[in-house]
Amino acid sequence: MHTIDRRLSRITTLATEICLGVLLILLEVLPVWAQPPASPWLLKPYQALLVVEHWNDAASILVDHEKDEFQPVAALLKAWSVPFDILRLDQQHLDATYLFDRSGRVRYGVVIWLADLSDYSKHNLVSLEQAVHAGTSLLVVRSRFLDPALERILGLKFKESYTATDPVQLTKTHFITRELLDRKMEQLGTLGDYGTRFWVESQGADVLITQVQHPVLTVHRPQGEGSAVWLGATSLALMRDSTYWRSLFFRSLLWSLGYVVKPDVDFSRRIVMEMDDWGTSDKGFLSYWRYPIPDEETMRTRLIAPLEKRHAIATANVITGYVDRKTRRIISPWTQKFTDVYGVQQDYAG
Repeated sequence: MHTIDRRLSRITTLATEICLGVLLILLEVLPVWAQPPASPWLLKPYQALLVVEHWNDAASILVDHEKDEFQPVAALLKAWSVPFDILRLDQQHLDATYLFDRSGRVRYGVVIWLADLSDYSKHNLVSLEQAVHAGTSLLVVRSRFLDPALERILGLKFKESYTATDPVQLTKTHFITRELLDRKMEQLGTLGDYGTRFWVESQGADVLITQVQHPVLTVHRPQGEGSAVWLGATSLALMRDSTYWRSLFFRSLLWSLGYVVKPDVDFSRRIVMEMDDWGTSDKGFLSYWRYPIPDEETMRTRLIAPLEKRHAIATANVITGYVDRKTRRIISPWTQKFTDVYGVQQDYAG
């Protein structure tokens, strides 16, 4: 009986000590939990605004790879699944209504500036400076940024244009340039590239890449929550065509937004298969396009089966109107079955 009492006494004493220990821990921790974080992480809107000086399509619908200089950058944003809007300075007026919502919050995590006008007096770029102070980042590619507000945001001053073929050299390590170091690409040769370059002078910006004494890539942390990057490429197409510049542009975008939800797809090892103009009348009379329509058996064995085996998809662009040259009318292509002028059997319905 005494043994049981001693055991119960020890258990009671141990439980009391545990409770007192937990209470002391809570007294130490609770005041810390009650305090707000010293530097809360700003989660930016996952949306970009692409600012261009001109868009060939007056209706702002079609981006033409031959006529619109900004097309390579827009295509990259699409490939990386980064949602974006386009603001065209030839039709629209940039002001706070584009950059802030009704509650005063910024609409965009990053503004990608591709414009290079000589005068921005018709636009309110002070509102852009205010958006950067509120958290929007600015990513400028191939622009002289000829406006005081842009100069303050970037921490740069444009001096003049120049041409040079000296190597582009990494001069300072940074998150944006880290991938170049991993790939042993600290230097980029520019021999034969006589494109016009922009000579800028740092007025507070950090210079990460130079060409002799000329800054080529700079970063700046202006007052507020935003950031600013300037890329001095000779053309916007380099963002798409050059591994070097594409890496810099993507990591600049990542640094500006804070995160990028990029599709896990390596497009460099993918094939896009398209079959154009099913139902067109051209193949019935053009000498260089006299291909027979594949029959059902060919489609099943030579096309559908290989696609199923590789879990692939082919797209077919169909012409829904057949131009009948005899009656000069547009008729249904799916009823056409004939032998063309070259003796090739055409069976559109097949």
